[in-house]
Amino acid sequence: MIHHNNVKPRVLLLGLFSRHYPAVGETHALSVLAGELIHAGVDPASIDILDMSLEARESYEKISSFSSKGDYHLVGVSTGYGTFSKLAYVRQILLESYPNALRLYGGATATYCWKDILTEIDQQGVVVVGEGENSIVDLFSNKEDRSKWSSFDNICFFRDGDIVRTDRRLTVAPLSKSPHREHIRPYLGNAPQIFAEYSRGCSWAACSFCLRGLLDIKGTKKEYRRFTHSRVLEDLKKLAALGIREFTFADEDFVGRGESDWTDVHELSMAIISEFGESAFSFDVSALPGSLSFSDMSEDSLEARSMALVSLKASGLRKVFLGIESGSEDQLKRFRKSHNPRIASEVAHFLIKFGFEVDVGWILFDPFVSLKEIHESLLFLRDHKLEHSVSFIFNKLRLQTESRLLTEVQRYEEKNGIKLVQEDYDRDTLSFEYTYFHPGVSEFEDVILKVVSKTRRIHYVLKSLTRHGSAGMNAQAYDAMLSAVWEMREEYVEMGIQVAEEQMRSSSDTLIVSDHIARMRLILLALVKSLEEVPSIPDHPLISDLQENLRVFFAETSCHPA
Repeated sequence: MIHHNNVKPRVLLLGLFSRHYPAVGETHALSVLAGELIHAGVDPASIDILDMSLEARESYEKISSFSSKGDYHLVGVSTGYGTFSKLAYVRQILLESYPNALRLYGGATATYCWKDILTEIDQQGVVVVGEGENSIVDLFSNKEDRSKWSSFDNICFFRDGDIVRTDRRLTVAPLSKSPHREHIRPYLGNAPQIFAEYSRGCSWAACSFCLRGLLDIKGTKKEYRRFTHSRVLEDLKKLAALGIREFTFADEDFVGRGESDWTDVHELSMAIISEFGESAFSFDVSALPGSLSFSDMSEDSLEARSMALVSLKASGLRKVFLGIESGSEDQLKRFRKSHNPRIASEVAHFLIKFGFEVDVGWILFDPFVSLKEIHESLLFLRDHKLEHSVSFIFNKLRLQTESRLLTEVQRYEEKNGIKLVQEDYDRDTLSFEYTYFHPGVSEFEDVILKVVSKTRRIHYVLKSLTRHGSAGMNAQAYDAMLSAVWEMREEYVEMGIQVAEEQMRSSSDTLIVSDHIARMRLILLALVKSLEEVPSIPDHPLISDLQENLRVFFAETSCHPA
């Protein structure tokens, strides 16, 4: 590796955070990139990592705190949702604190806003488009020799006044090294969400709303690939050494869709059990109903899948994030999903009976949704008793850049001479605002927002605090919060059904809103009372956030009886 005056070159890796999207967990890309650098010969002691998501705070003032150690050879900045608007500020801090460092921007925001970052924010920087494991090692080793940069994968940069964009290539999963983990240690008291990986890409790659092109290139199922079992096991050993037993596989499609995928999953599970014993971990995965459906299968296939599920449970699988998305058959077809409501319900309840928790992926609103479809979806949740499993009932689809659905909406606009998609592009969320095609949907949303606007932040924080189990939290507090989340979701579903039915009958909704605000007050008053009886609640930023939002809610709704 490069050395300057016998001084080892240093690296700073930054994970940015936005309080508007307060997910509490590691920025896994930083762990992966640090692992690749260390394998390439960089001294772990020469790598500093500031992951604001681990702190759950916008700790931008800390970026300059490393300056006492001297300048950096390279600074890598991971950009997530809500952080594009922070990048100019971050660049200024980096220029002032580490003027000689090469600035490298990566992540979802950088991948889709690469030109904006180079032209508007940092013409001297380099942007990674897609995966960055190879890019960061190559740039670290060849910072001064820019003549080589055009041969490196997945980067964009200015040369002689023009932007150079190099060839896109996928990370070769079997060659990938295990992530670095030691930087997580100081934050374990916050019980952050920790990630691992077994695959990248999606074996289906069909959903019309998905933002493809980050962990794949063409957005095809052929780009789905798995890491080796040895990489996964090595990573789990590092987590176990830190005392970490709960984590989430970050894969968007953990199971895959073929019989060989089920065999792979079973073998990985057995390898985890062989290395660590049964139930040594508690982990979550994401999967699609089509991958888990047992309909129309041979006995051999059924046996293979049953064996895989048994071994997954024994190895520690706790929760499945299940991409159902809708309870309306027409909306599911528009989303290009492979399942229908019946299959979705069967898979969800099969998993629940098998002993897994289920967290249902859910989208209620999209540009072409109708009141009929909204009503069908809400009835689906109530009738199949899945409302507790939906993270937020009234989720609105993000119409994101380069998604198939955006292209379809724009084609419909052109063909029919109408305008649904707004011109302004939100680079913090990589999405466009839109209006609804069908009459009545905007009015439905307006009524719902009269309640949701007062309670959504409370629900969001409660969801974040309870989503990954009770680790690091008083069990009594966890139970109280989980009970409140479930009751709020039941209330949201009932309200949505009533409002949809009233609007389809062209009736008034005034009493419905008042009644549901009053019921929300009762739910949240019970939560406050329960929390007052808890002997010790952890000092956590989201706890403070919850307390403040409860105070605001009760002040704003004081005129409603409880």
